[in-house]
Amino acid sequence: MKTKILKILILLTILTALALTGCGAMAVGKEVGEEINIPTTMPVEIDEDKLFQMNEEAMVCDVSLTATEVERTDNVSEGWDLVVITVNLENKSDGQVPINTFDFTLVDSVNKTHTDAMASVEQPLGSPRVEEGDSTVGMVTYRVPAGDTDIYLIWQPGWCTGVAYIDVE
Repeated sequence: MKTKILKILILLTILTALALTGCGAMAVGKEVGEEINIPTTMPVEIDEDKLFQMNEEAMVCDVSLTATEVERTDNVSEGWDLVVITVNLENKSDGQVPINTFDFTLVDSVNKTHTDAMASVEQPLGSPRVEEGDSTVGMVTYRVPAGDTDIYLIWQPGWCTGVAYIDVE
């Protein structure tokens, strides 16, 4: 019994050592030390039928979204700007809906997605539950490459299959 456990431990140790030394790079045809360029996100395809402009109402799953204001702070850190977008969401459904900052993402001109930067703002959106007929206003924040103005806000609520794209700038 002890011999069997010892063999299993040795096998696990060898497998762990192989995994940590990067032997997997050889399996994909790369030389040791060669950089493996794997995209971090899938390309975003903007559906023109679901594309809206600033201050235009977008309906997603009986909830109205309007992006009302964009503020940009240039060079908050080297090579990055901070974009703050004010959104207004109104629940036009028959029940309560959960709103979550993480249901929003931003895509830049090279198709890279950005999640909320969690920057300190005067009115963060947070994660409110909005009752039938009520609304909430808040800000979502993103760090984007400096000077990139070809950006889109994407709202895809986790509780439904709808999506809206907002042409921010």
